[in-house]
Amino acid sequence: MKIHALIYLVVIMGFLILASLGFLAYGLVSKFTESTKRLEPLTEPETIVLPDRAEIRETSMHGNRILMRLILPKGGSRLIIYDMKEGKVIQQIEIENNS
Repeated sequence: MKIHALIYLVVIMGFLILASLGFLAYGLVSKFTESTKRLEPLTEPETIVLPDRAEIRETSMHGNRILMRLILPKGGSRLIIYDMKEGKVIQQIEIENNS
């Protein structure tokens, strides 16, 4: 009688192991397909044309935006704000030296 109970227990535990592996596989597949659905198609980025001999001195990111500080060859500088999600320049700010 004890052997029959042990056999039932082993069969039930085997079923539980197979069911848990099935749930694990389902979770992995659903997580993978969910992450691929959230990817947005890339838009063609805007080309940023820098003035001749201008240098990008520093950049910083905040959310989807990049702030670039350019040093211009004639002594001024320019700030460019670029939105990565929209793929275009939002604003350019000229900074001139009064000397």
